[in-house]
Amino acid sequence: MAARRVRPRRDGVFSGKAHGRGRDAAGWYNWYALRKAEGDTPRTLVGTGGFMGPPDAAGVVELGYSIAADWRGRGLGSELVAGLVQQAAATGMVHQLVAHTPPENITSQKVLLRNGFTSVGTDVNSRLRFERTVEPAVLPSRE
Repeated sequence: MAARRVRPRRDGVFSGKAHGRGRDAAGWYNWYALRKAEGDTPRTLVGTGGFMGPPDAAGVVELGYSIAADWRGRGLGSELVAGLVQQAAATGMVHQLVAHTPPENITSQKVLLRNGFTSVGTDVNSRLRFERTVEPAVLPSRE
């Protein structure tokens, strides 16, 4: 099943805005996309993604992602974004995801559309803005 090939992993090292925020920042910044080991091929870093910090008071958070050039065109970007959407939903804190991409990055636009995002216009830098509503994850009961 495709969703098992790559999953986001916590970075563990905060940078930039995350530094000094402690536990509140955990899980909201950098994640690695690792391709599972297969045969003689070791586990491989194929990309990175994450959120631009914890959600704001309205439950809005921006995500970003990148797949290494050698690994593009294999559906890994879509898998990574799907994992980030699931992670956001699992927190119960996110109501809306936002992403931006340059107009010429058609591949990134397709990744976002495949993951339920809608193009809603451009920002002040002429980048395309995409948004997606997030439904909280329903966790199984422990009864």
